[in-house]
Amino acid sequence: MCIYAENEDDSGRKQDWKGLLASELERARYWQDQVIGLKHRELEQAVIATFLHSQPIGRTAKTLELLRLIGPTRPDRINLEKGLRG
Repeated sequence: MCIYAENEDDSGRKQDWKGLLASELERARYWQDQVIGLKHRELEQAVIATFLHSQPIGRTAKTLELLRLIGPTRPDRINLEKGLRG
């Protein structure tokens, strides 16, 4: 997934998506441990969903889209929002 995205930039520059995703996933794991009520790796799901929604470069993921993608695990909304802010 990252290999294709690294070569996506129209300017010819490569993006270090592997490094960026690794650091964001590490941060998500930290906040999942800190926030009570997140038991199904919801913040990690949000990181991956944000990455996928940001392709090609320049696109963004909206919070509502993330909540819909994570919704099937039925996370506590208040704790999920705390974790997403973190």
